[in-house]
Amino acid sequence: YRGKAHQIYPYVDQEKWTRPEDEEVESFRKSFSIGESDRVVAVVARMDSMKGQDTAIEALAKVAGDFPDVRLVLAGNGSFSGSKKGGLAHPKSEVWRSMLEALATELGVRNRVTFTGYLSQGDLRSLYHLSEIALLPSIREGFGLMVIEAWLYKKPVVVSTGAGSSELVIDDVNGSTFAPRNSGELADKVQHILKDPAGGREMGRKGYDTSRRCWI
Repeated sequence: YRGKAHQIYPYVDQEKWTRPEDEEVESFRKSFSIGESDRVVAVVARMDSMKGQDTAIEALAKVAGDFPDVRLVLAGNGSFSGSKKGGLAHPKSEVWRSMLEALATELGVRNRVTFTGYLSQGDLRSLYHLSEIALLPSIREGFGLMVIEAWLYKKPVVVSTGAGSSELVIDDVNGSTFAPRNSGELADKVQHILKDPAGGREMGRKGYDTSRRCWI
């Protein structure tokens, strides 16, 4: 083939990701016991080992001592890869969640990890709005639309290089990247943003500009 090739990234309907009402945000806080002073780090992904939630929990344990107000919120439930037939209700996802809960307990951060299960789009809007950082810690990921969704709310992202959307991330400009399964590197990137909130907000603004490449 000798012609031109064009790469088109997956897209989101940006008009669906609007700012939530204050009442919605407050209701979300109360539902999941998120305090006004909590600094929320969010992962939006189905409960599947390929999504790397364990790496996020390990990273949380590494930053917990320096940032006692950080809370990791894991949103999502079932796994598409749970059985040959597939299906979100397959118990594989429950087994993985149980393992994650045990890991958080073992590392002493269970009280800082919130499992929301399935969230409606309205609740997801509230989660993105409340978050200070959004993580995509997947071991492998075709793309990862939650990166674009988080950018629509002008949030900095930290994305595994195993995810296709990491191609859009410029380190220390619109977010950061890290090697899959490397919880130490992820912790360093999260700490960097937590130590410099103003810099994190600037990353989020640059991320919003980048998200335009993936608008419908």
